[in-house]
Amino acid sequence: DQAANIEGYAEAYRATRDEASLKSGRAIAGYLGNILSSPAGTFYVSQDADVGAHDEKVPFIDGHVFYAKDDAGRRALGMPRIDTNVYAFENGLAIASLVSLSDSSSDGALLARARRAADAILSSHVDSEAHVHHEANGGRAVLFLADAASFGFALSELARVTKDERYSSAALRIAKAMEAQFVAAGGALYANTSDPGAVGVFAERRIPFEANALAARFYASLSRVTGDAAWRERGVAVLAAITTPRAI
Repeated sequence: DQAANIEGYAEAYRATRDEASLKSGRAIAGYLGNILSSPAGTFYVSQDADVGAHDEKVPFIDGHVFYAKDDAGRRALGMPRIDTNVYAFENGLAIASLVSLSDSSSDGALLARARRAADAILSSHVDSEAHVHHEANGGRAVLFLADAASFGFALSELARVTKDERYSSAALRIAKAMEAQFVAAGGALYANTSDPGAVGVFAERRIPFEANALAARFYASLSRVTGDAAWRERGVAVLAAITTPRAI
C-alpha cells in the first residue's frame, strides 16, 4: 500500500510539478524509512493498525485514536506491532517506488536507500540460479511469480536510473528464470512453481492477473534497459494472455 502510493505521488509530481504531491510521496517514504525498515536496510512487511492487537499485556488502543495524534502523542501510547518478516515481493515494490520518487525529484538519498535494500535482498533472497525466494535463504521450496516479478522490476528500474550493470545483469537473469519456471499455455505466467505437497484444488496452478501485470511491467522495463525489443514483445504477449473477457 505504501509503495503504490509513493509511486503514484512520484508520477503525479513528474507530470504536474505539484509540490504537494512531492511532499506526500516523501512523507510516505519517510514512514518506510523510520518505521518499516530493518537494520539491514530491507523493509518489513506490515504494521498493525491498532496498539495491543497481538499482545494482551498491552492496553488496546484503536487505530482511529492512535493515528489521529501527532508523532509524539503516538509514541507516548506505544507502537502497533510490526511484522518483521522480510519478503521479496514487498521489498521489490518498495524499492521500485523509491527509485520512481528519486527519479522524479532528483533525490540522491532516496536512490541510495533503494540501492541499499536491493543489495541486501540480492544477497539474501536470490540464489545462484536467479530464483527469487519469498523469504531469506530459500525458506520455501515453492517459488512465487509475484516475488520474482516485483524484485526483477525493482532491479530493472534501478539499472535504468543508475546505469549499474550489476542490476541489469541480475534483472535479466531473473527474467530468464521466470520464463523457465512459470510460463503457462497461452503465454501467461503461473502464480507459483509446482508444489509437491499440495493435493486436490491446492495443486492447481493459478494464473494471477495482478502478478502477470507486474511481470509485463518488468519485461517492458527490461526492454528499455537492455535495448532488446523481444522483452517488450514478451510483455505484450503476457498482457494479451490475461486480458481476455474470462480473465478480466
